[in-house]
Amino acid sequence: MQCVRDEQVLPVLRESSRLLKPNGWAIHRMCMTDEYAFSDPRQHHLHFLTYQKATWDRWFNHRRKIQNRWRASHFLDAFRDVGFLLREVRRHQETSGAAYFQKVPLNPEFQSCDEDDLNTIGMDVVLQKPSLAGDLRSNPSDSIEAVSTKV
Repeated sequence: MQCVRDEQVLPVLRESSRLLKPNGWAIHRMCMTDEYAFSDPRQHHLHFLTYQKATWDRWFNHRRKIQNRWRASHFLDAFRDVGFLLREVRRHQETSGAAYFQKVPLNPEFQSCDEDDLNTIGMDVVLQKPSLAGDLRSNPSDSIEAVSTKV
C-alpha cells in the first residue's frame, strides 16, 4: 500500500473489499520508511517526512516509483473507513523516529502524528470483510492490535 498514490489508496481498498468474499481475509505488509534513504546511510529513514507534499511528489514520485508517506494511523483509519475489520495489527517500531524530529523540522502535514506513529517503520495488518448478515464481532473493541515490536 505504500507504493500507491495518496489519492488512490481508498479506491484501491474499496475495490479490494468489493472483490473479497464475505468473511474473506486480506493481509497487508507495509514499509513506512523513506526507500530512497536506503542508498544513503547518512540519511535518516524517516527524512521523507520533512518535505512538503508538492516537493516530494515533484522530485521523488514519478511514473516508475511511487512512495506515499502515510503513517500507520492513516492506513488503519482507511481500512476502517472502507469497512474492514482489523483482526491483527503488528507495528514494527524503531525508537529514533520521534527523537529525529526533535532536531530536524517535521513537515506540518505530519505534526499531528503521535510518537507511536512517528516511530512506526512498518506494519503487518490482517483484515476481514464482514459477512453479508453482519459480523457479530464487528465491534472495534473486538479487533486485535498486537503489541508493537521494537527494532
